[in-house]
Amino acid sequence: MRLIVADVRSTSTDGIAAGHYFTVAQNYLDLFGAEMDVRIAGGPVYGDRFGNKLIRLPHDYIVGSSAVRNKHAVFQNVRALLREAQDDVIVLQCSAVATAYLGLALFKKKETRVYAIQYSTDGVNSLLKRGLYALCRRKISGVICPNAAIGAVYGRPMCVVSDYISTGTMQPPVPYAQKRYDFGMVGLITSDKGVVEAAKQLRNTPYRVLIAGRVQEAPLETELRAVCAGAKNIELRLEYLSEAAYDEAIRQCRYCILNYSENYSLHSSGVVFDILFRGVPIVGSRCGTLQMVEANELGKTVSRMADFAPERLLDEAVHDRYVRNIARYCQSQAQEREKLRDFLTRGAVE
Repeated sequence: MRLIVADVRSTSTDGIAAGHYFTVAQNYLDLFGAEMDVRIAGGPVYGDRFGNKLIRLPHDYIVGSSAVRNKHAVFQNVRALLREAQDDVIVLQCSAVATAYLGLALFKKKETRVYAIQYSTDGVNSLLKRGLYALCRRKISGVICPNAAIGAVYGRPMCVVSDYISTGTMQPPVPYAQKRYDFGMVGLITSDKGVVEAAKQLRNTPYRVLIAGRVQEAPLETELRAVCAGAKNIELRLEYLSEAAYDEAIRQCRYCILNYSENYSLHSSGVVFDILFRGVPIVGSRCGTLQMVEANELGKTVSRMADFAPERLLDEAVHDRYVRNIARYCQSQAQEREKLRDFLTRGAVE
């Protein structure tokens, strides 16, 4: 039996992969590679990554191509994946769900178990998706999700775990005095992440601020550049970040800001764990996604950015206390790993 972590969409923007798909795949390799035959399935955008662990799917979803071409590409990937799989377990990463549902309904073999990662209820948020999901629901052995409210809408056995699971150790953090920035906002920038509001709060202050990542909406980029114009304390890097650049940007911040909107209350965010597993505390909005930050004292949450008091956080003793809490949180995730392993290996659910 193999454990196949599959990205049937394999999004490519000018030959570059975006999102957290590589990170999730690597996380499963790190968690289970020593005891299982873990394979990663992805399209040409995966390149030589994962070496002999890679199952090559035939197509990428190419940003800028026609919808018909891209849906056909995903459909062909699902068919290729399910033809390759035998008595295996597939963990289907959350993407192109409608097309994936159709492929599962048509091609899934009885001996292959499929588990679907779902970060939100978007997989059943339209009549079309609900109809296609009804065709394949019984062919999905279970759902892996960040909270029970999301899992419940899919009507299958669920395993509630965080988006990423620590292997038990936190990356050694950059010492407080050596960090280049006091606060950072790193990763894809969208309107519901509240980056503009945070930038307004921090511009022309004594604090060193980094805003780095690709902006997804042109009007938002225009607004953000206008807000930061002339603010010498803010460094803007509004571009695609390689994995190395993304890693370095997070690690060089004393705190990372996640000013999420209410829309995130029923969503999860892998960026939260990207930050925490690098030993960086979080400053965030008080929403469902960041409840664990508040509950475990992994940083500071506020009801609105106007309540944010940076000077109270820029005390090395306060910062280091949060870092110690993060280290304990990472160690505690051994239970999450065991829960997920048991869910994936306990047998088919029909």
